[in-house]
Amino acid sequence: MKLMANKWMTIGIVFLFLHLSVATATEIVKPFIAEEKTLMKARELSEKLEEGIFSNKILSYTRRFPIRIEGNDNFTAENGVVAGNGTKENPYIIEGWEIKGNEIWKKLSRIFRRLDWPTDFIPSYGIYLAHTDKYVIIRNNYLHDWRNKFLDIYFSGIRIMGASNVTIEYNIIEKNTIGIYMANIQQPHDYASTNIIIRFNDFEDNNDAAIRAYNTYNSSIVYNNFSGKGGTGIDSFYSTLYIAHNTIFDCGNGIICSDEDHSLIENNLIVGNGNGIYCAGGHQIISNNTLQQNLDGIFITSGHPIISNNTIVDNKWYGIMNTGGNRYDLTIIVDNIISNTSGDGINYYGPVIIEHNLITSNEEGIFIHGNASIQYNIFSHNKFNGIICTPLYGEYPYVHYNNIFDNGGKGIKYVETICNDTLNATYNYWGAANGPSGYGNGSGDKVDKNIIFEPWLTEPYPYAGPR
Repeated sequence: MKLMANKWMTIGIVFLFLHLSVATATEIVKPFIAEEKTLMKARELSEKLEEGIFSNKILSYTRRFPIRIEGNDNFTAENGVVAGNGTKENPYIIEGWEIKGNEIWKKLSRIFRRLDWPTDFIPSYGIYLAHTDKYVIIRNNYLHDWRNKFLDIYFSGIRIMGASNVTIEYNIIEKNTIGIYMANIQQPHDYASTNIIIRFNDFEDNNDAAIRAYNTYNSSIVYNNFSGKGGTGIDSFYSTLYIAHNTIFDCGNGIICSDEDHSLIENNLIVGNGNGIYCAGGHQIISNNTLQQNLDGIFITSGHPIISNNTIVDNKWYGIMNTGGNRYDLTIIVDNIISNTSGDGINYYGPVIIEHNLITSNEEGIFIHGNASIQYNIFSHNKFNGIICTPLYGEYPYVHYNNIFDNGGKGIKYVETICNDTLNATYNYWGAANGPSGYGNGSGDKVDKNIIFEPWLTEPYPYAGPR
């Protein structure tokens, strides 16, 4: 409790990738950020929060029955509203309540669902808010034990269904199946959940997910503490979220983004989870996070994220892993520190741009399959090889202007195909002025056969590594 799309990457982009430099990689990042103007508004709000203008957490609660508000006309004292009139200047306030799940309700809900009977009258939530655009603040509440032994996904501490302009802050939300569930609602009208702000809450031991967002837009999840026992910290799909300044610890997965999710994820501390961040579709910007002591730092099955300026250290299996879900999903990995991984620092099925990273002290530096631009990086002190490359789909990586030195096995190991392919690895520094050893005649890191390494750099490339 206390611990803390659209498919804008077209095939044309993939074609341009063949000629991409670090300058053009940076240019790709800029328009993507510019497109997500609503996320920028959320970022500006979160920066204001750092000034401490919201700070009135309470320590005691009054127990009551669940709260259910549907539409704009049901904000009453009987429904837990203690102040406000629903305007932006004077929002409705729901505050000071302890709302605990009841065993009778849990059993009734399970029985009725098995019989396919209506369950609307049986509470499976602490607070339910639906199809309203009134301004509401839900704060300083204790919402807990909304789950049954079957971990029924209908049970949640707070459920937001097609509501907008809701702020959820300073709550303790624990021991639920889902802590907060947000989604659109299509009956009786089509209401999307937008402009939701979730900040300064403590989430602990929510079995399925602390927060699940489905079709939720222009919303922020900032400055929260998440701790797990198996559930996901933040689970977002078909949503556009700003996820920043959270601490996510000991969850089954830290953050999951899937199914055309377009979220900006930055400045989070993600420690001791399964996958730190799991991407399965859409495009995300993942920037300035610390991912440490997870099983995998970042795990990608599909989509085209931009991964920049992160510190990815001490993870067990992979720093960044891609399983090759779509050969046309271009990923950009720039300006990261990836170190002390028990497996590969990066294991990736292309296409991918890997530039200006420090990749050091891993079991293997990177293992790249297929089309990749590997430039301006530092590969050093990896236990076995700095770089392992292999062709895929008839496509090849190219490796230039890297500093490759003091790796235990080879600087570059090339797993060629039966076609006897060659790898272009010219203009790299190998740790010695006289070039690489192995299939080279120098004293630097070893190179494998079928690698074109001449000409090489006689001194370290000065602009390699994070900028």
